[in-house]
Amino acid sequence: MGMAAALSRRLEMLPEERITRLETNVEHIQSDISEMKVDIREMRRDIADLREDMRQGDTDLREEMHKGFAEVHASIAGVKNRRGL
Repeated sequence: MGMAAALSRRLEMLPEERITRLETNVEHIQSDISEMKVDIREMRRDIADLREDMRQGDTDLREEMHKGFAEVHASIAGVKNRRGL
């Protein structure tokens, strides 16, 4: 069916048919929006969890680096002490 024929068919529809069609389309739109809202809430939770994981990872990395640098400094100090520097 061509575009002109489809338009002609829509114009020939009775107002009740057009309203029924619009109501059906609105129901589908409402359903889609409801699903999107659920998806958005889930994504927000996932993002919050990811942020917390990243913060914890950052904290863990800082602690490991601090510990590692302390060990390196202690090792260097030990070498200096043995050499009398």
